[in-house]
Amino acid sequence: MTPEYRINTEKRIKEYFDKFDDIQDIINIKCEKTFEDLGTVVNVWNVKTKSESFWVVEGGSAPMNLYPQSAYYFSADEAYSFQKRNLSRNVNFADMKNL
Repeated sequence: MTPEYRINTEKRIKEYFDKFDDIQDIINIKCEKTFEDLGTVVNVWNVKTKSESFWVVEGGSAPMNLYPQSAYYFSADEAYSFQKRNLSRNVNFADMKNL
């Protein structure tokens, strides 16, 4: 990950969090783990706010999503797996609608 990509992504994460009125200010952002799957790079970020912690999954063609760490997402691996399952189901459902 280049420094420019990291800085840009941290800015996008902050902008994403600003959309939620019930989430307090971010105090720390760290890229916890990077996955490469079928030629696509996906990053899982560990984001700490004043009151709670979140996993943010982004990269490649994946939409940015956040998952509360208090809601059974104990690791970056689990957050990534959950994101991948959700996207897979959405793609499969969209394909079925086109039949």
